[in-house]
Amino acid sequence: MRANYFICFSEKTETEGFIKSFQEISKIRKSFGIQYDINSKDILENELINDLKPLKYALNITSLVLFIISGISIMSIVFFSTKERITEIGIRKTFGASRFDIFLQYISENFILSLIASLLAIAVSVIIVYITKNYLSETLYINFKTFLSLILFLKLLLAGILQGAMFSLFPCLYATKISVTDALRFE
Repeated sequence: MRANYFICFSEKTETEGFIKSFQEISKIRKSFGIQYDINSKDILENELINDLKPLKYALNITSLVLFIISGISIMSIVFFSTKERITEIGIRKTFGASRFDIFLQYISENFILSLIASLLAIAVSVIIVYITKNYLSETLYINFKTFLSLILFLKLLLAGILQGAMFSLFPCLYATKISVTDALRFE
C-alpha cells in the first residue's frame, strides 16, 4: 500500500533540512524493506519538463511544417496576383519603369500586406490566449501565467514579415522578367 503525504515549508532551509533528515531515516528503513520516496517541487517540475520535451519537439516540427505550407500558399497567391497584373507591368515598362522599379513595387506591396497580416494574427492570438486563460481560471481554478513582452511581440512581427517577404520573392522576380511585348499581348 502506498500513501502520499504533502508537506509544505515556508523557508527553503527548512525544506532542505527536512529532506536530509528524511533521507537518513529512509536509509535506515530501507534496510528493513520499507522504502520511502521524497519529491520536491523542483524534482516534480524537472520531471514534468523532461516528460514534455518530446511534445515540445513535435510542436516545433509541426510549427515549421505549417510555416512552410503557409509560405507556399503566400507564394502561390502572389504569383497568381502577378499573372493577373501582367498588362499593368507591360504598361509600366512601356512608360520607362525599370526591373528594379517593378520589383520594388511588388516587394513593398507584399511587405505592407505581411505587416498588416502579422499584426492581425498577433492581435487575434493574444485575444484567444486571454479568453482561454480566463475560461480555465473560472472553470478549473487554474491560474496560468501569460507572458507577452515587447521583444516577443517584435520577434513574432519580424517572423511574419520575413515569411511574407521571403515567399513573395520569387513571384516578384518573375514580374520583373516579363517582357513588354509578352505583357501587352497577354490576355
